[in-house]
Amino acid sequence: MSLFTVQDREDVKDFFLNLTQHNDNIISLILVGSGSIGFTDELSDLDFCIVVDNEDNIEKTMDDIISGIRNNYQVIAFDQILQRNLQVCILNNFLEMDIGYVSIDSVTARRGRWKVLFDKSETVDYAMKKSWESNSKENHGKTDNVDINDTFAEYASGIWHPLFYAAVAIKRSEYWRSIGEMDIARNMLIELKGYRYSLETKRYRDVDNFPNDDLMAIHKSYFTELSQVNLLEKLYYLVDIIYDELETYCEKHIVINRHQVVEYITGVFRHIKK
Repeated sequence: MSLFTVQDREDVKDFFLNLTQHNDNIISLILVGSGSIGFTDELSDLDFCIVVDNEDNIEKTMDDIISGIRNNYQVIAFDQILQRNLQVCILNNFLEMDIGYVSIDSVTARRGRWKVLFDKSETVDYAMKKSWESNSKENHGKTDNVDINDTFAEYASGIWHPLFYAAVAIKRSEYWRSIGEMDIARNMLIELKGYRYSLETKRYRDVDNFPNDDLMAIHKSYFTELSQVNLLEKLYYLVDIIYDELETYCEKHIVINRHQVVEYITGVFRHIKK
């Protein structure tokens, strides 16, 4: 069993276009993600959104589509998540196909890259553009519908928790626990930066596109040695880069300030110099 080639991917895309065009319930097919602009590289998978004429026809259309795929390709893995109207299938050459479904009256762009492959209604691309203009402004480029201000306030008021827990874990020589707590705090920081830069941070999707100074600072916060001294050094550093962010962009929501966090950590480690 060999890995799919670029030509394999193109063949599957062409097949899928034909399959969906001839389904009476399907109004439009949208290629989303990197495929809409030519694919990131030869390892990129296929992400589709199928627009269906009616919400009531989505489940039947999902059945029709997976049947059509199975009739033409060997599927080695398949998952269907009805509550999300999503299908994920892996072909025998390891090409992944992610297929989402939406009714024509619920079309919305959740990411900024898409290409309408066909549209029987001639309305889908316009609906995608209008929804993206609205969503990208409200959600700072994120794909989840969240209140940005609430997230900043929540993180600014609560990010001290994992920092405190990390200090205690290091003191107790629970090194992997401390690493986990620092990961939680670091991920909160990364998510906040993602909102500022309008970049998706789920699974670190667009984190590589952060400014280099931010990436270098985040990189420096990772432990290099599984020892109390190294983890404590990284914890102090993580506190600094987190509060640089909070004090600049959401200072009014800070509950436990930088000095108090440092004071707590220092109190836990009175006998260890920073």
